Amino acid sequence: MALEPIKLVDRSEKRTADLVVHADRTLGDLLESGRMLYPKWFAGAWSMTYKDRETGTQVPINPEQHLETYLDKGIETFYWNVKVAEPIKEQRGRREERATRAGRQKKGRVGSGEIITAKPAALIDRALALLIDMLVLSFLTYFFAGILRGKGLAIFLPFVYYALMESSSYQASIGKLMMGLKVVDMDGFALDLKQAMIRSIVKVVTLPFSMLIYLVPLFTRYRQGLHDLAAGTMIVENSVEIRRSHNASHG
Repeated sequence: MALEPIKLVDRSEKRTADLVVHADRTLGDLLESGRMLYPKWFAGAWSMTYKDRETGTQVPINPEQHLETYLDKGIETFYWNVKVAEPIKEQRGRREERATRAGRQKKGRVGSGEIITAKPAALIDRALALLIDMLVLSFLTYFFAGILRGKGLAIFLPFVYYALMESSSYQASIGKLMMGLKVVDMDGFALDLKQAMIRSIVKVVTLPFSMLIYLVPLFTRYRQGLHDLAAGTMIVENSVEIRRSHNASHG
């Protein structure tokens, strides 16, 4: 199941969390994930609504319903609303109930590694990761200059660097690791070598136009660059556990 882009709006503070999440999660799970990824947001007791397209009114949602129920209706933005504070005992009971349900879901997917929600990488973090990688590649080129000189192999170093790092267990180049980012496919899995090679080739070929190319994520649904679109990948913040392989999940 593919990751879906969701907006979770904190109406009390007038701020929006951009998330990517599997559609088989409940709305209650979605909010708990938002709290985990944005620790200072979504505090206290809550209710959630969505905006009716015809009337423009806020419609309450059932936190036990699955996200896909709303996505099928074209609803991708949800509003978190402050409620009158619940008794502490009731809040604790709700948290324990969700934890028990999450434990049952995880147990039913032995070896899968649970994925809850992730944050798409910010453009500034991607740009800083690129600058770091350029420094790393400059060092590697200088370091291997004696070995690669005259053999015409130095040109392949960037392709190999990105492909091997992003298909490894790190799921990221050194720059992305330092910025707390990782690369996943559209289902939230680690890349195989073929995907990583496609992404690497398109990335390196378009690198001379990076000032323009790196504006592309501003206009794509999952904040994808051209290399992400070509390989079917996206960059997310390394904030939650991502499933490691298709085989682990489906085996």
